[in-house]
Amino acid sequence: MDSLWESLPDAFEQAYYILEEKQKILQQAQTEREQILKQAQQEARQIKNQSGIIQEAQQEAYQIQAETEQHCQQLHEKTLQEIEKLRQQAYSECEELRRDADQYADWVLNSLEERLGEMLHVTQNGRKALKESQEPERPKRKAPKRKAS
Repeated sequence: MDSLWESLPDAFEQAYYILEEKQKILQQAQTEREQILKQAQQEARQIKNQSGIIQEAQQEAYQIQAETEQHCQQLHEKTLQEIEKLRQQAYSECEELRRDADQYADWVLNSLEERLGEMLHVTQNGRKALKESQEPERPKRKAPKRKAS
């Protein structure tokens, strides 16, 4: 037993050393596990952030597309309204030109009618005078009164 007692301190020392080594290994494993876990969580956050950024970019792209389509639709409608306004304005101007042209044509035809009437009157008077100058003179009778033209 004596030798047992004597070997006990060495055995305790050796057991204590083994326990310390075990604790160091466990501590090192725990530290590595925490680092790996921390790195995995950080990578997961990065992936999530990247995924969120991609989703935000897609949402922003959809929003920009919708706004662009809406703006194009508004421009299209505005253009159609302006075209209709210009068409109506052109139609009104054409109608006004037609009325002005009709009035001018009426004025020209009226002037021509008056001149032709005067020329007809002059022609009729000239023919009458010619006829009278060609007839032999008859005894003068009282001629009926003529209306002045």
